[in-house]
Amino acid sequence: MLGVAMRLSVISLLALFIASSICFVLVVNLRPRIKMPYEVTILKGEAIEIASRFLRESNFREITREAEVYAIFQDNSTFIAFYYNYTLRLGYSFDIPLEELPVKYWLVKLISSAGEVVVGVDAYTGRIVYLSVWLSDSEYGRNLRWSEAYEKAVFFLEKLGYRNVSSWRLVLNETRVEENFTEHCMEWIKTSYRLETEGALEERVSMRIIGSTIIYYEHYVKVPRNFVTGFKEEYFSMLLLLIPALIVNLFLFVASIVLFAKNYKVLKPRLAVFGILTLIVITLMLALNILSVDEVVFEVPKEVPKQVFLAVKVLMLIFSAIFQGIFFFTESSTAYVLEDKVRTRWVVLGRLVEREQIDVKKSLSNVAVGYMIAFILFLISVSYFIVLEILVKPIYSSFAFFREILSSGNVIVSVFIISSLAAVFEEIVFRAFSINLFKKLFRRELLAVLVSSALWSLLHLNYPIIPRWIKVGQILIQGVILGYIYLTWGLETTIVSHYVFNILSLISVFKYLPVQSAAYFFVLLAIPGILVCLITLIHNKYLAKPPAPVVEDIALKTIQEYLEAARLLLAERLTGPAFTLASTAYLLLVSKVVGSKDILSLEESWKRLRTTDFYAVHSLSFDLVRALVLKYWGKPTTLCLSEDVKELINELKRLVNAYIKTVFSTKNFK
Repeated sequence: MLGVAMRLSVISLLALFIASSICFVLVVNLRPRIKMPYEVTILKGEAIEIASRFLRESNFREITREAEVYAIFQDNSTFIAFYYNYTLRLGYSFDIPLEELPVKYWLVKLISSAGEVVVGVDAYTGRIVYLSVWLSDSEYGRNLRWSEAYEKAVFFLEKLGYRNVSSWRLVLNETRVEENFTEHCMEWIKTSYRLETEGALEERVSMRIIGSTIIYYEHYVKVPRNFVTGFKEEYFSMLLLLIPALIVNLFLFVASIVLFAKNYKVLKPRLAVFGILTLIVITLMLALNILSVDEVVFEVPKEVPKQVFLAVKVLMLIFSAIFQGIFFFTESSTAYVLEDKVRTRWVVLGRLVEREQIDVKKSLSNVAVGYMIAFILFLISVSYFIVLEILVKPIYSSFAFFREILSSGNVIVSVFIISSLAAVFEEIVFRAFSINLFKKLFRRELLAVLVSSALWSLLHLNYPIIPRWIKVGQILIQGVILGYIYLTWGLETTIVSHYVFNILSLISVFKYLPVQSAAYFFVLLAIPGILVCLITLIHNKYLAKPPAPVVEDIALKTIQEYLEAARLLLAERLTGPAFTLASTAYLLLVSKVVGSKDILSLEESWKRLRTTDFYAVHSLSFDLVRALVLKYWGKPTTLCLSEDVKELINELKRLVNAYIKTVFSTKNFK
């Protein structure tokens, strides 16, 4: 029956793969031509070089020679969400391309004893769009008259590549004197675009000169006042949307803590593996934060020592990672207790916990299915968004994790960490834990999958895609598919699927990566298969308990079969029948050891067992087994505790293996 179900599942997967491929091809060929958004062409290293060259040419050689350099990626394209519905359409379809707008740019900060400079580099063109300078008072130079300051400003702008500066409309011209320094403030309207509604989208250039030094320059977009309210409302609503995510996480965390405390005795001997897995997760979180240290440095106020600020920030990141690690530890270990089919759904992790041999063929086949599912999910996702591009015209604003990836010290490493963390964390929490939790509550697998998928989708409400239901719908569909995959193929398959899907999605987004970096993405795709192979080989060879010797003696075979059946019954929470089989196996083992052909009574078997040499060597194990048997002997089996029955089964297995080894060492056992 199981084989038929597996064949039907494989056939349905292949049919889904073919259907989604056909749908994808049809949609791509039938959809109208859609212009994709401008992609970043200037990467971190290039931005630092452009900024350094600009400063060397602008008489800041002292700073560039000694400075510590940091760079972060800024995505200020949030205004796209509000202008998309008007004539400009600055989102996916540019009716009026405004290529010069500094929507996405790099901020390069140089810190030295001479001062601090921040340079903004346009991520599309490489043009300098921002400058902020802080020097000691003695280094700003002599004070300039307004005409001299204006000429210096025009020369600076023309050097940056601007044309016809004299034709721009000067809307701010202010001069003030503070602490013996003259400061000139200027602002020009470079270009003005009228909107259908009241207001205008204006390109502006601002500049401030202290002494003879340009301390501030910015090329930016001036947002009309009536749209500022819309900005605030939208981003305030994004903060409110974090509340459902907080409620979901709090509910799952409290449930996991309660279940963890309730099942602590069962979990205690198995916590080492979950502890190691949690340490790996915490390490990856900290590594990701270390790669993004530039973002931390940019938050340092000038009046606060950088070392003190960094120390506080690092401590906050460590505490955050530890808290998330505790959350992951309780939910992963509790998920193991809740899962009633560990051997089929936790093919690798379950064997690691129990120190049993991993089935190589089964684990590799699950990984292969995971790759297939990932490609299916990717095709469905792409088709989903292409159809909505035609029907709904969704608005895509800035993505924080794109900034995090680009600003990191190593794009490829950041992509790997983010993809693997999301896959492991979310699959264990929202598949292994949530599905089993709701299955216990509702007694229906389908309802459990739907509820866990709905909760998972709520965590994605704050994605900057408008309308919000678009991302929620995509995640809900993926959650249902991954829930079905978990119930059919297990945890490792869903983790591989999620990880590979993340990599495929990032490959499709990061078109602007250099060729060698893009090639590394495909190397990342092979990591799950490589990891499973390495874990399986190392565990089976060095960590797993040796498999029980092959026994041809009928009595010993019967004992082993009884113990295996008892273990399976215990996994199904049938502690009473499991104890009955285990206690029967105990009597059979004692009869075998004392050489009796009949099953002896409990007292007689114990009396004769104590006279044997085998008991003398293994007296502690036999005493423990007898105590566990006597604890429930003759009492209602409903009183049996699962942890006691589990310990009884494990001790009997050890005694059986020890007896077989003893027999092998004394005679040719058959």
